[in-house]
Amino acid sequence: MRPGVPADPSGPPPRTDPEAATRPDPPRGDARPRWDAAAEPLLADGLLRAVRSTAAYGGVLYLHSADRRSLAVAAVVGIPLSLLEPFRRIAVAAPLPVADSYRGGRTIVLADADETMRRYPRLAVGLPYAHASAATPVTAGDRTFGVIAVFWPAGGGRPPAATRRQLRTAGNRLATGLLPYGDRVGGEGPPVVVPLPVPGGDGIRLGFLDWDLAANRLTVDERLREILGTGPFDGRGAALLDRLVPEDVAPLREAVRQAARQGRPFTHRVRLRDSGGGTRQLDLSGHPVPDSARLVVAVADATAAEAATAAVERLRDGVFALDPDGRLGYVNRSAEMLLHATRADLLGRRPWDVLTWLADPAYEDRYRSAMLSQQPTAFLARRPPGHWLAFSLYPDAHGLTGRIVPAAPSEDTTLPEAPPPT
Repeated sequence: MRPGVPADPSGPPPRTDPEAATRPDPPRGDARPRWDAAAEPLLADGLLRAVRSTAAYGGVLYLHSADRRSLAVAAVVGIPLSLLEPFRRIAVAAPLPVADSYRGGRTIVLADADETMRRYPRLAVGLPYAHASAATPVTAGDRTFGVIAVFWPAGGGRPPAATRRQLRTAGNRLATGLLPYGDRVGGEGPPVVVPLPVPGGDGIRLGFLDWDLAANRLTVDERLREILGTGPFDGRGAALLDRLVPEDVAPLREAVRQAARQGRPFTHRVRLRDSGGGTRQLDLSGHPVPDSARLVVAVADATAAEAATAAVERLRDGVFALDPDGRLGYVNRSAEMLLHATRADLLGRRPWDVLTWLADPAYEDRYRSAMLSQQPTAFLARRPPGHWLAFSLYPDAHGLTGRIVPAAPSEDTTLPEAPPPT
């Protein structure tokens, strides 16, 4: 963060260095103390609890430095860490809500972009995206370790008093857990990026079994019972094999025997018969247990996920998915054609790093705006030589889904040729 703007933006501009009073000490590399790594699970759990209890989409935990003159990001959840780059370390004296909460020991709520601009113009300039937020100190007794800030989508108004109490309780609970660490949580360290729990659904389901080949006995976990649709399982190998499509049984037996004989992992796909007369594909991936006649096998049911992917692949619209850090995790065939790039070019990378015509900062800013405001957004972009594309972005805390359609009927949807092998 670039702290130091006077609290009253209407006052005269300072004649001296405007940031001198609130700038934190410059970094000193490894000379700065680092917080105790053993506390990281506690930090992650405390921040996640604050986000969940307040129905926020994300949050940031700041801890004070060893000299208590600055606050540094210790953990983040639901917000791309790259968005916080100007705010990774701020001065305690800065006119910013996190610093004010730390100094004053109170919860500070900003209901919308207008209130943020009015009360904290420096924050509004650094994060010029509509959202609501609240910051509360992490305090137990007379000890304040830092501040938790949480974020809500724009347009929800001021959070109710009960939500503010929940946030304050989460801050106090985390501080109580940190008391045994004392000064060891002062200093700085790499921020903990807390993964959000994956939302439930009918995606890939994974279960495990332990296969004793000598006795032809199976031990299955509860998740695999759900996949197989069985009640109590008697452990007989035949009980499982009888559920498979008959022509898949012999190849599976042979793959298992080869894996046990050679002591090597194996992968195999089989079809499971449903009670309704249909089939589901199961992917088996197993490895032998040394010095025994046993295999440990992971069983994945990707039927629903594969059906969803196939459905999206049939769309004429381009569809893509970005993770919270802006990297592409999926593009359908239509998106490849509209972007005039292959999946090998795109996956795992940020689109504005791959496609030169999307390298304008204005396009990356649309992604940032969607992620922080948690509101859909749209924009037009021109793919050379003259093809206009309409992008729509739909965010949540887990990432962003994008849609692409031609903005003109003459769109060229041919894929570039793959480069020759080297």
